[in-house]
Amino acid sequence: MSFSIAPQQPRTQSEDATRALEAGLWLEDGNVVLIAEDTPFKVHRNVLCHNSQVFRDKFSQVVQGSENNGALIVALSDAWKDVQYMLSALYYGGKYFSTDKPLSFAVASALLRLGTKYNIVHLRDEVVARLKQCFPPSLEDFNNCYAGPKAYDDDDSLACIPEAIQLQKTDVIGVINLARLCDLPFLLPPAFYICSALDLDDIFEGVQDEDGRLMKLSPEDIYTCIRGREDLIRANLECMEIFAFPENSFGCAAPFICNVREQAFIHKWWTEGGRIDTIVLVSPDWVERRGPLIDSPLCILCRSAVLKYMDAFRQLVWNSLGEYFSVPDWPIIANAE
Repeated sequence: MSFSIAPQQPRTQSEDATRALEAGLWLEDGNVVLIAEDTPFKVHRNVLCHNSQVFRDKFSQVVQGSENNGALIVALSDAWKDVQYMLSALYYGGKYFSTDKPLSFAVASALLRLGTKYNIVHLRDEVVARLKQCFPPSLEDFNNCYAGPKAYDDDDSLACIPEAIQLQKTDVIGVINLARLCDLPFLLPPAFYICSALDLDDIFEGVQDEDGRLMKLSPEDIYTCIRGREDLIRANLECMEIFAFPENSFGCAAPFICNVREQAFIHKWWTEGGRIDTIVLVSPDWVERRGPLIDSPLCILCRSAVLKYMDAFRQLVWNSLGEYFSVPDWPIIANAE
């Protein structure tokens, strides 16, 4: 574990505890000073021990001379902001875990990483539950999550419902890294699916998170993402075959009119609906209420047949995401979690 207890003089409140003071994490009656990137936090040993088996085990190894003026000095290898988020969650949990207030991705990422590292189970479980809402294990939940009015807008936000975590589309790079680090493979297929829609520069070069740190996929995951992207392109083209051939009239009384409108459907799908490689799992909400069927309505028989076909095809693609993105046993692992 990358932290140590050292016999050094504790930092004084006046030296460099401004960040801790502002966060309410320099407590006068505290008996342990955690130092991360030269930023000290004075807190209570019993609070850390109560929440973390790792801290409990480490503090049991304290030797004579490790304490100064009643305060134990502990040097951590973590980023100071991550430590601040973790301690704030332990001391002021309601601020972070309000049911009607989403977590920022920076906070969620820090709590999951440090919750896993220091075995703070309730922090890890809280973030995992929220991530699972944003990257759900079933197609039905995925549809419900991304069926809102902003879900397919051409902006940077990832508008999931409910908004358990505030996410930008590029944050899926961080989600993939978290899933790898914290052994959460069931998040990978939906996260990779969304990641495959990002600009290639973002996929290859990475992006900065809200704290200015670089989020970048590993070389292996870049390869996985691009290969899955190609599979989605093929799947999307296959899905379009139903509109490309006049014989698919579904018993329509006016097949010529509907076939012309189906061609308009394809055009709008590819030019306005989204990227060719990701639109294959588009929500029925977009197709029926905001997509091509509005401007070029089909007859009742054709419309019903098209939506039924698309539903079945989307489920097939969803079940294939594990194959596309090299996640074994999908969707079994998702349903088992």
